[in-house]
Amino acid sequence: MKKIIALSSILLGIVFLTGCSLQPLKKNQPTTSAPIVEQPLATTTPQIDETADWKIYTDSKVGFTFKYPANANISGGDKKDSGLTLRVSVSKLDSTSDDDAPLGYDSANFLKDRAALSKGDPSTSFGQAEPSSLKMLSITNALAKEYIIFRQLEVCDVQFNRQANIYKDDYLISLDWTYNGSAIQNNNPSYFKIDSKNCGSYGMWKDYRVFYTDLVAGKTDSVSQNWFTSFDEIISTFKFTEQSTTTNETANWKTYTNKKYSFEIKYPKEATVSTYEKAIGTNGIVYIGSRNKSIDHGVTYDVEYGITFQDLGSANNMSAENWYSQYYQSEKQYAAKADMPMFLSASGKNVKLNGYDAYETSDFNSDSSLINFYIAHNGIIYRISYRGEIVQNVPKWPEFEKIINQMLSTFKFTK
Repeated sequence: MKKIIALSSILLGIVFLTGCSLQPLKKNQPTTSAPIVEQPLATTTPQIDETADWKIYTDSKVGFTFKYPANANISGGDKKDSGLTLRVSVSKLDSTSDDDAPLGYDSANFLKDRAALSKGDPSTSFGQAEPSSLKMLSITNALAKEYIIFRQLEVCDVQFNRQANIYKDDYLISLDWTYNGSAIQNNNPSYFKIDSKNCGSYGMWKDYRVFYTDLVAGKTDSVSQNWFTSFDEIISTFKFTEQSTTTNETANWKTYTNKKYSFEIKYPKEATVSTYEKAIGTNGIVYIGSRNKSIDHGVTYDVEYGITFQDLGSANNMSAENWYSQYYQSEKQYAAKADMPMFLSASGKNVKLNGYDAYETSDFNSDSSLINFYIAHNGIIYRISYRGEIVQNVPKWPEFEKIINQMLSTFKFTK
């Protein structure tokens, strides 16, 4: 073996030396600097501000401003023949007059919409807004959404109407961007049809959803594209002229902290905090709210506003939605066996409650509605609920709902 290793070493040495001998000898060559090639300077194409020559709209009441096309008709302004009209309305949410509100809206619906937007849900609709056009808008210091209406009420009706609802403090700012001319129909005949019997010689929609899909994709004519895209540019220039002067109404509220379940929430000074096991079962954690004397299910109280927290047990590694589905079926079977009425909602929707994933349902009985948020957290299913509008007339209900939403906006788990 030693002889084999030695022989192998000798052979490797020979190969190495042979390889070295084959390398040509390098001679010192005079060095020359590489030619310098001048590179063209990088240039950037200046961005064109499409709104540079637009006019500026300013509102001093709420304090906002935005730009709009110079050829557009503005509500209350001079008439122009572009076919483009922008209507601006500002409504106070607690106002008894809804003259300036979009079609079908009143103060109660405004509050409902604002509450939904605070949870990231823009689906609250009215009239015949295209469902797929209901989307959140990002505007600093406000809650906002957009939507499109192509037809309202009548089958012969044809509209080109983009709208934005912007909620700031107790105000709703509505922007209504409309095209009123005939060019869009004339330039896009494939999306319309003539029904002379019912609609005369005016074109009516074949299916406005097909038009909307192509409009978003940029496949329609230049007039419709100009109307559609200019609204986005209007919104991009919208801003409030100063920070909100409204004080933080929850700044001086009390804070309830639950160490066992690791959560906290703020509440008005006049509200009461009480455990509620006797009234709502052994799964009750706490009730926070106000009450007046009345009788309900054997308990003397009349809820003005209040929130109940419950521990419904293990989440069993399920989402709140899946857990609720099983819970509903179980309660339904129990109600049928006991010959009891069933008040639970069969289904709900996934929402955000102050940043937490939640499953929202609305239960109804003969005198009130119950709004529930089911949250799976740290292996437990929590139900956070409050009574909605009571059938008995409660004049202050919008005020109470505002307090409830303010309370919910301060809720958080500490672990």
